[in-house]
Amino acid sequence: METNNGNINIGQCFVLGDIQEAFSKKYPFLKIDFFEIDKVTNTAKSSFLDINTKLTKLTSQDELTGINMGHNRTVAELAEDFFNMLGLVAEISRKSGKVWSVTKLTDSWTLETQNSAAEFICSLM
Repeated sequence: METNNGNINIGQCFVLGDIQEAFSKKYPFLKIDFFEIDKVTNTAKSSFLDINTKLTKLTSQDELTGINMGHNRTVAELAEDFFNMLGLVAEISRKSGKVWSVTKLTDSWTLETQNSAAEFICSLM
């Protein structure tokens, strides 16, 4: 998997865990999980996808797809990219001490702001 300038290039041979690893290296106080779309209801299924799931099982994209994970992107923008480009529902969580809090209420914050807030919270605990 290739990352540069905030972009992650995702090829068909990679598993979801590779995306999570690249994201965690860039944002150590954030976590990304994925859900599959239920084709009947067009909503996210209730359980996380296994990190060993190959992208070829989830999407029909044949070429490398670039997803911008730059510091100025919001959580909402990143989640929208994963949905539009790969058909995946992405859920971003922020570390809060020993637990992970979903960022739904703050999805308009940038990834950098989310990561900094989590780092600050963890430093107080």
